[in-house]
Amino acid sequence: MLAVSPRTLQRELAKEGETFASIRDEVRRETALRLLTSTEIPLYQIASALGLGDATTFSQYARRWWGMTARQIRQAGQVSHAGQATRAQ
Repeated sequence: MLAVSPRTLQRELAKEGETFASIRDEVRRETALRLLTSTEIPLYQIASALGLGDATTFSQYARRWWGMTARQIRQAGQVSHAGQATRAQ
């Protein structure tokens, strides 16, 4: 799709101080946070969308990313959104 070999892509990313794995992890983290805090999509479906297999693996990633489980992030996001709605009124 990118019209370059995998090795060329690796070299170009290395020049920028990046790796494919680090970029993939960042995209997963941002997508997960958005889905957890702005939707009611079940955790297992978010895990699948992120390519993580199951909700347990997703929660392990969440602990690494944020120091909390995916469920805790979702609950904290709901509290945050409720507080914003109250302040806006």
